[in-house]
Amino acid sequence: MKRIKSYSLVAMGAIGMLVLASLSSHKAEAQIQGLNARATPIGSWYGQALPENPATAPFPSVWMMPTLFADGNVMANDSHELNSPHTTAHGNWYWTGPNTIHAVFFWINFAPLGTPDGLGGNFRVTFDGVMDPKDPDHMAVKIHPLAFAPGQNALDPKTVPAVDGGIFSAPRLTRLVASKY
Repeated sequence: MKRIKSYSLVAMGAIGMLVLASLSSHKAEAQIQGLNARATPIGSWYGQALPENPATAPFPSVWMMPTLFADGNVMANDSHELNSPHTTAHGNWYWTGPNTIHAVFFWINFAPLGTPDGLGGNFRVTFDGVMDPKDPDHMAVKIHPLAFAPGQNALDPKTVPAVDGGIFSAPRLTRLVASKY
């Protein structure tokens, strides 16, 4: 009899967990649907950014793949990870207007092999996007990379960067949509 009661309690606990998960899932789905009432940047994006002033840019272009998550987090990769070795970028984004966003993300630059802590500095990148509500799978962005040398605090907005990477524009990032490919 004790064994049956134990099984019943376990079964009731499992059912309770399923109910909570279902309610939580519906809440997340409602939040996403609320976001879909306007163009949303949630998803993975792909495209090329070009410097607004090529004479002062550290490179002639950058291909990028930022991913913006519903919880406000960002992860991004770019085409310079091998010729300027660095980690995947991590950061956050938020709405700045009905169809505009602002994101800030960081990556760690790798130091030459043999450097005791491996830190070659950091990049802090600002990313400003404009969504077109009539064309929600495309976004125009401005990107501003700032390089910080080892020992500089890239998290302090008052720190003057070692190198200002200039402003890059991507007039058309495209959202990756699985059903289209």
